[in-house]
Amino acid sequence: MPDWPAVREALQAHGLTPTDSPPIGVGGGDISAAWRLETREGPVFLKTGAADTESMFAAEAAGLEALRAANAVRVPEVLARGVATPDSFLALEWLNLESASAETDRRLGRQLAELHKASADAHGWYRDNTIGLTPQINTWNERWIDFYRQHRLRFQLDLAARNGFTGELP
Repeated sequence: MPDWPAVREALQAHGLTPTDSPPIGVGGGDISAAWRLETREGPVFLKTGAADTESMFAAEAAGLEALRAANAVRVPEVLARGVATPDSFLALEWLNLESASAETDRRLGRQLAELHKASADAHGWYRDNTIGLTPQINTWNERWIDFYRQHRLRFQLDLAARNGFTGELP
């Protein structure tokens, strides 16, 4: 359970004013805790974790900002992130999501196609990040196939080998 007074104080330093309502836990992953926190500015989706997960939150925030910059898919705004010892946190705009339907599925498909039109001069990213707790290396490569082979496939195969996978399938 996060140190709520420290988290609230840190959020206030970022211009968010939590109300006296207790945070409500919401479903999410297994690395961080996820909460709906009421603030005077509106509801916030808040992720909390140990202080040493702050670099993961920083990379996630940067990734969300990059996705938002493409202006193709609705991505929550990053409101704040930081460390409120002993916790780290990432505060995002709360999105009221609707149930999937044939129309929302079509719209998402069109938006993802638009997102994938965004391009760069090379393949990779300016920073490494993680998939869960697993590092994801994003060193720039001129060719997509080289990037994918080295930093996605080779990395996962090496990780599997370090964890005892011998290449034998059952």
